[in-house]
Amino acid sequence: MSSTTLRRVASVLNLNYLKHLVVLSLLCNVSCVSLWQGIRGTLMSKEFKDDREYKVIELANGLQVLLMHDPTAKKSAASMDVHVGALADPVAHQGLAHFLEHMLFLGTQKYPTVGEYNKVISKYRGSDNAYTSSEHTNYFFELTHAGFEEVLDRFGQFFIAPLFSQEYVEREMNAVNSEHQRNIKNDRRRIYRLAGLTSRDGHERQKFSTGSLTTLKNVTNKVLVDFYQRHYSANVMKLALLSPLTLAAQEKLVREIFAPIKNKNIAKPTYSPEIYADASLPQRINVVPIADLKELRLTFAVPSTYDYWRTKPTYILSSLIGDEGEGSLLKFLKDKGLALGLSSGTYSMSYAGEFIVNMQLTQQGLDNISEVVQHFFSYVAMLKNKGLERYYFDEQQRLAEIAYEFRDPMEGSDAVVWHAESMHRHPPLDALKNEMLIPSYSQEDFNTFLSKVTPSKVKMYVIAKGLKTDKKEQHYGIDYSVETVPLQEYRQWEQANLNPNLAFPPPNKFIPKQLKVLADDPTAAPYQLLANHQGVFWFQQDTEFLQPKAKIDLDLLLNKVNSSPRQKLISLLYLRALRESINAWTYPAATAGMHLELDRFNGGIALTVSGYAEKIPAFMLELATKLKHITISADMFADLRNKLKRDLENLAFEDAYAQTLHKSSMLLNPIEIDYPLYKDMVASIKLSDVLNYAASLYTNVAFKGVGYGNLARNELKATLLQFFKTLGGKTLPVAERYERELLKLDQSYNYAFATEGNNHALTRIVPMGSSSAALDAQIRFIDAHVAANFFNRLRTEQQLGYVVHMGRFHNPKAFGMRMIVQSSDYLPAEINKRIDAFLATKLFADFDMDKLNSYRSSILQKLREEEKSIYERQARMYDELIFHKADFAYRTKLIKAVEEVKVRDVLVAWKKLQEAHTLTVTAFAKGTQVAWLQGDKRISDVKRFREKLNRY
Repeated sequence: MSSTTLRRVASVLNLNYLKHLVVLSLLCNVSCVSLWQGIRGTLMSKEFKDDREYKVIELANGLQVLLMHDPTAKKSAASMDVHVGALADPVAHQGLAHFLEHMLFLGTQKYPTVGEYNKVISKYRGSDNAYTSSEHTNYFFELTHAGFEEVLDRFGQFFIAPLFSQEYVEREMNAVNSEHQRNIKNDRRRIYRLAGLTSRDGHERQKFSTGSLTTLKNVTNKVLVDFYQRHYSANVMKLALLSPLTLAAQEKLVREIFAPIKNKNIAKPTYSPEIYADASLPQRINVVPIADLKELRLTFAVPSTYDYWRTKPTYILSSLIGDEGEGSLLKFLKDKGLALGLSSGTYSMSYAGEFIVNMQLTQQGLDNISEVVQHFFSYVAMLKNKGLERYYFDEQQRLAEIAYEFRDPMEGSDAVVWHAESMHRHPPLDALKNEMLIPSYSQEDFNTFLSKVTPSKVKMYVIAKGLKTDKKEQHYGIDYSVETVPLQEYRQWEQANLNPNLAFPPPNKFIPKQLKVLADDPTAAPYQLLANHQGVFWFQQDTEFLQPKAKIDLDLLLNKVNSSPRQKLISLLYLRALRESINAWTYPAATAGMHLELDRFNGGIALTVSGYAEKIPAFMLELATKLKHITISADMFADLRNKLKRDLENLAFEDAYAQTLHKSSMLLNPIEIDYPLYKDMVASIKLSDVLNYAASLYTNVAFKGVGYGNLARNELKATLLQFFKTLGGKTLPVAERYERELLKLDQSYNYAFATEGNNHALTRIVPMGSSSAALDAQIRFIDAHVAANFFNRLRTEQQLGYVVHMGRFHNPKAFGMRMIVQSSDYLPAEINKRIDAFLATKLFADFDMDKLNSYRSSILQKLREEEKSIYERQARMYDELIFHKADFAYRTKLIKAVEEVKVRDVLVAWKKLQEAHTLTVTAFAKGTQVAWLQGDKRISDVKRFREKLNRY
């Protein structure tokens, strides 16, 4: 099953400071466990706007439960967090906690049929998953409201009477192994593994947490039951529910379903806070990655942060060291040609923490590691000399208050997972406040953690190709070495002088002051705020969410971004150079909650500005002056160009299924250019090419865009007009404006290629017809009826691989279905054969009016869900602009189409799918001979293939 990430939690809470956190691995867990200081039966006080009702109860068995009532919730959801994780694995069965997590999905005494749980969730348009981290195992699901009670009862049985059938013990072991095989060439996983392995000898962190056939080979039903009995107990579990059901109705369900969970009064596992062997420090670890990386990671053992939530010293420290503006460590390293990026954060556990600084180096930086480290300790020396500046703390405190007051509500599984985790370390009704706010200034707490950041205690990972190593890790095959840093070298770091170029960030001019909500534009639907010969911009002022935020998406239509492989390559370098050129300007804006995204698409440049609305107009006007004028050095450009070359080469190491998705998109788009064409061309691009490109890019320009939020219509219109006036340029003729296209298959085709990874993959695209609300509706019924069966048959029963998916194919020109399988054991030909066999079974033999109406109910509930934030509403507007040509009533049309679907319509659509032409893309693991599928037309010449096909 999947694992949680710091990045997911950051997106849920919308905290600007969490952007500094380093993602160590998909196994990292930001909200690990501490003792719950209970508040029982109390409703949350509403210091800030919160339309939900909350209640905390404790069952007789000791299970603590947070109930959340939200009459407008999009989905009902539940999460159970168990205070046990991979650190508790027996040495003889490493990966056991993760393996047991898998096994709970495979039948219980009350519901013994394997796969039935997923089928029921799919019936109600839901999803489910679980993750195992170092100290937690978390199970969760979300679905339409109609199925909540039915699924919650099945979910509860996981913790009451799982079967652990020996038949599935052996079968699911292959699934765990397949998951490990998928990750063997994932560098983030590999580095995380070394972080544990190189911990103090004998510490639980040294265990291999994922599990494989090797480490689990002796696991039996008895081993699983013994582990379950030792560690799964009501007193170490936390349950969170979110539903439109009243608190009383939720409480009744919980007491009926979860009361039988046994309370064994077990103690939560504890671990030593001594995670490093101090005698071996300072330490250098050389790591040879799979991809072409050049990174330096500095880690320091620190106390657990759990007791420091009032002052959040590691957040303050991370935001300072991770700063990218004027006076920052990163800007200095960039100016010296030593680094391209830097992130900083703390991985905190219940027993200890690690403060981590990760740097993306240039070749010069890699050649001068000791110098880079010395500059880092110069910055630390400045912090120790200055102390925690009060103005800086006040800014961060204010930003945290604004983020908390105007936070968007967490929905579905995001909400319940976060709350179930946090209940182990905060009173449940105070968790959000405790995590988001910074109530107290404490120089002492700041110094406590800063004092741990010292040369004599550093563990330094140098990650790059070509390093000398003398060890090989057992499970991932990582080449690495461990050595003590020479005394003379780290003495130099200890004597690092104050550097006048390094300083606290200047006061942040982007922090919003006027957070008032406008109400001067009552228009109830999006309208054309700007419409002229250059394009159309649609807008709607927010009158629903009443937050001082806004979001603008503006597609600048240009004719110089995809006219040739070289032009596309220059456009990629232009964007990287532009982002670097304006980074010191945009960084404080992002810190203050306003974000700029710049990307290219086949028709031009996509620009997104979002955040607190007060600063958006001025920000956009200043941005217009910067788009054509790039100010970076030749050395920095050379570093960016080298980084792009490495990134292009590293695409071959991405997950095999992700590569097949890219290839299928490239094949079906008549003007898309495949990235491998660029690798040998990158070196020929000069800074002068990019500067000239920037100056001429906007010579001819058109636009289309949407905006939504707390903006005054007249001010926004004036801003847009001035933006285009500043940008200059003539109008791009209509005939030259990009429109998304899709090739129409005239027969079934297959395309095959080799990857650098150790997994095979197959993606099959089945376009079923031109886009329409009627076809969209029919496909949603097919998806509801078939997707869970596809997963159960190919993943659970046949064990084809860890990645198995069937879902809708959604394109502005055509709709259809898509099937994806990634496997370390089966070649694409066998995967293709199994998919054919699945599609040939009588999947719709029992499809009747009752099933149709059941699916219809859940599909309609999902479609009728109202957005819960300004950003969600604007995202739907942008989707309707791009996918439905500004038909902002499309959802209404789709709802009507779903209401009118008959059984015969779905059966006809299913037959259409079975008879439709397909595109099948297969990836072959390195060392395997690439083979074409039988029966389909081979695509050996992409250009000829695309030239002969018509378009939708």
